[in-house]
Amino acid sequence: MEGRRSRGGPPTRRRLLIGGFACIGAGAAGLPAILRDVQAQPAPDLRYRVFRERSEIGAHDIFMRGAPDSRTVETKIRLEVKIAFITAFRYLHESTEAWRDGKLQSLVSRTDDNGEKRELVGASVGDGVRIVGPMGPFVARSHLMTSNGFWSAEFVRQTSLINAAEGGEVGISAKRLGEEEIPTRRGPVRAEKHRFLTPQCAGLVWYDMDGLLVRGIFEVKGETLIYEAA
Repeated sequence: MEGRRSRGGPPTRRRLLIGGFACIGAGAAGLPAILRDVQAQPAPDLRYRVFRERSEIGAHDIFMRGAPDSRTVETKIRLEVKIAFITAFRYLHESTEAWRDGKLQSLVSRTDDNGEKRELVGASVGDGVRIVGPMGPFVARSHLMTSNGFWSAEFVRQTSLINAAEGGEVGISAKRLGEEEIPTRRGPVRAEKHRFLTPQCAGLVWYDMDGLLVRGIFEVKGETLIYEAA
């Protein structure tokens, strides 16, 4: 972890690196339960407001399409930090994941990290997914979730994830801390609280009884980002 900067200074690219939450397996079933178990119901669209130092800096949206056994998951992140009406930092990330029968079939992502642009492309090969990105080519296990999957409670049951912005795999450990009532825009929600830790970041996440994220606190490169369900 880098040391914390003074609170008044502008954020730098390295300190506010979200990386499609790349900081965040061969654990539980690779396809999130919400993708496997919802049969007759339409897939939910999930929207989160993102805050930094009490200021709203953007949004993180997830769109799911298709049947539970063959579904596409789209992620869109738009973050912007302004200081004195000047844009000090901008982060954009879009990715599309195609899943079939609990296995990742393809992954495409594009990231604009304050002007530094990165692309990643992955396609199914045998029992894995060959991914080419900023970290070079590698073959990932197809049952692994990607780092964008923190919206599902399956996230805290994993031991490793595919980095959706950079490539490669990242490890994760998590611990359940109990249940809490979380205030949301739709009213109080009973949620399970978990603490997670990775080599790059740590945080707290709360999941409702449907296994969906309702609140998150992420420590990334000396910055604290708060997610609230929109």
